[in-house]
Amino acid sequence: MLCRLPALLLAAALPACTTVRPVAFSVFFPPLAASLDTRAKGAIADTARLANAYPYATVRVAGYSGARGPIADELRLAGRRAAAVERQLVADGVAPARIRREVHAPIAYPNPAQARRVDIVIAGP
Repeated sequence: MLCRLPALLLAAALPACTTVRPVAFSVFFPPLAASLDTRAKGAIADTARLANAYPYATVRVAGYSGARGPIADELRLAGRRAAAVERQLVADGVAPARIRREVHAPIAYPNPAQARRVDIVIAGP
């Protein structure tokens, strides 16, 4: 059965769903930072609750950074951001085996804030 519910109604109907329509969230970071502030932790906690309602869904964590510095440095920063989000998801109860971490190559976005993010996608099976 495919679930086609608005995000706000999703939590009430989750146990009845066997297939998860992909749901995406983004966590944004200050320049050159990989630490989570209170707002980011709250958003990740909400995401973890949703992920835990779908125990068979995969949780993809994709780190991004801008193209301001050397590629190796930007990749490390994107990896640190993704790792911070992954650690918080685990702390909020998501099983580590369900999380797939990705690091994306630096991209020069017109708005640099777009590059300072981690996307969390809940999808499957």
